Amino acid sequence: MRRKWTLFLAVLLLLSLTINLTGCTICKIIARGTQPIVLNTMPVKHKVLGHFNKEKTFYFDYTKAPDISDIIREGTADYPDADAVVNVFVTVKTNFNDFFMNLITIGIANAYTMNVEGDIIQYIRKSAE
Repeated sequence: MRRKWTLFLAVLLLLSLTINLTGCTICKIIARGTQPIVLNTMPVKHKVLGHFNKEKTFYFDYTKAPDISDIIREGTADYPDADAVVNVFVTVKTNFNDFFMNLITIGIANAYTMNVEGDIIQYIRKSAE
């Protein structure tokens, strides 16, 4: 009986340690491209063309610096006249599959799910008179 209790406590300790190690993610975000990406609204007059909310899962990421421009490009694909993306909100989260992958690789090759959302805008240009 005592051996089962010790084994249970060891498994519980290992599980809680693993959750704590994978529960906190520090992420440096990179965005490359010609389209401006702004975390808040721009000080120029613009109209909102639409809103996007895209999610992408990264497996075996050794850099901890994902490039969100691919996610934003997918989100703005339906708006060819878009000039910029504003009010960008990035969330990094770990679901069960990501947790299991991190457990197998001992956290060396990170797996996480990134959710990016924002507003797609077009600048209001003065017409030539």
